[in-house]
Amino acid sequence: MNHLSAQQLRDYTFDMRPETAVEIAAHLEQCAECRSAFQSLEAQFQTLDVLQDQPEISEERLKAVLAEGRNNPTPKVIPIRPLAIATLAAGLALAFFMIRPNHQPHARIADHPPAPQQSPREVHGTTSLAELRATRPFAPASNIELNVLPRRDEVQLTIYNAEDLTLVRETRKITLKRGWNWLQFMWSNTRIDPTSLELKLSTHADQVEITQLVYPPRLNELARWTLFSEFSGEAKFELTYFTAGLKWNADYEATLSSDEQTMELKSRIRVDNHSGEDYENAQVRMVVGHIHIVDNIETLAKRPSPYGRPGACYPLPDLFGSASALDVASSLSAKKAERKQILKSRLSEYQLYTIEGRETIPDGWGKRLPNFEAREIRVTHRYKFEAERWGKETRRFLSFANTKADQLGNTPLPQGQMRVFKKASNGGLAYLEQAHLQYIPIGQAVELELGTTKKVTVEPRLMRTRAERMAYDSKGNISGWDEITDWNIEIINTQPIPVEVEIMRWAGSSPWKIRSGAAFEKMDAEHVQFTEQVEPHSKRLIKYELTIRREKDD
Repeated sequence: MNHLSAQQLRDYTFDMRPETAVEIAAHLEQCAECRSAFQSLEAQFQTLDVLQDQPEISEERLKAVLAEGRNNPTPKVIPIRPLAIATLAAGLALAFFMIRPNHQPHARIADHPPAPQQSPREVHGTTSLAELRATRPFAPASNIELNVLPRRDEVQLTIYNAEDLTLVRETRKITLKRGWNWLQFMWSNTRIDPTSLELKLSTHADQVEITQLVYPPRLNELARWTLFSEFSGEAKFELTYFTAGLKWNADYEATLSSDEQTMELKSRIRVDNHSGEDYENAQVRMVVGHIHIVDNIETLAKRPSPYGRPGACYPLPDLFGSASALDVASSLSAKKAERKQILKSRLSEYQLYTIEGRETIPDGWGKRLPNFEAREIRVTHRYKFEAERWGKETRRFLSFANTKADQLGNTPLPQGQMRVFKKASNGGLAYLEQAHLQYIPIGQAVELELGTTKKVTVEPRLMRTRAERMAYDSKGNISGWDEITDWNIEIINTQPIPVEVEIMRWAGSSPWKIRSGAAFEKMDAEHVQFTEQVEPHSKRLIKYELTIRREKDD
């Protein structure tokens, strides 16, 4: 083997090519010239490390310098060129390093044999953990790192749709070396909030310490963790952070049976990814409900990198616990976060909803994920008529309950659009209407408005008006009377199924009373409601008498 090149020595110094480490170590054992070049290279980097610390100057040395200044009040000025200043500083630092007796050189984290001559380079197994910990590594100007985060093994997305906010939880495996390790993470061209980065150990938590997270200057969109490991081998980590650019929408497809007594319901979730990051084999969870956040995540992601040790960061809410007790963030800011505990099955301000299965969602893509299917869901139909709200039109409503008795009830139903179809007698499908479905907790019923219909009509007719029970004042003028009106309401059902019709009638603001052979219910001080069952292809007639007490000033 020829003499080692400077690049090979640099790679060996920072473990950039571990596959050649054993061969280079063997060469250094035999070649004094290369060994000398290697020691010289290490001394250069150790000089840079010395510049990180302030030199310790004794009091006796200070007194000596002051005395020398008094003896030589007019020192000779020696001009120094600007270009030489850096060289002079490095030389002084190197001289200080060589005469400083207490300085310990960096221990290098390696997994190959050392050179036979003892050098500043140490190998695990011969160096104690205390010695390794005392030689904290530094980041050389060449930006050489020991570890870069590998590809994720698992990823979980918790999307807060009320805000442009997603909590990402990634699981990765990293091979560590005994002693100090650098771990680097980059988020270029993404909408990740760097101040929210959080790294936790899933395995070997008692053997690995995460000491700090820094954002190096002049290296935008890059963060580094410093870790101290008591062992060499693989460890499992969890990385969490906030990002913007992920949204979800729910949609439903309901198909009524031909007799409209039951329906099939299919639910899908569409996730749109514009975060700048691809998420492979992701589990998607959605938070339903409005949250308050002081800072916009996309703004935080685009701001200049926070150089140095990070200040205040987002405390990440623990959304990874059991399905029955979950912490949901209710207020997130750069300084503090309040947390609220809820039960998934309980009606609350927030609900966590998990989509079954896993999917890959590339950046720039929208993907529709299957959610669930349910059959034989019991439904009821109501037709409503209220002239004050809808004029002469009759409105159709579809009702069902999110309960196990109605073939649902396993999870809350997030809000979304529902398209309603009906099976035709020939086996085809007929489109009925589209309705907006509000969020439905477990155990709650829902009523969907399906628009107007001409298959069920309601027509009120005023048949007669008269006045009775006149009252007179002292001058013989009419001061009050009963206004009596007779009404007929005709209901026509042209459908092949029976229907239930609710008719709301306004009675007036004055004292009133109703007399009718049909059942009715006083809804409030001004309204009365009739509810009638109408058979297929038939008519129903409601008659009632309305009496209103009128006064002269009315």
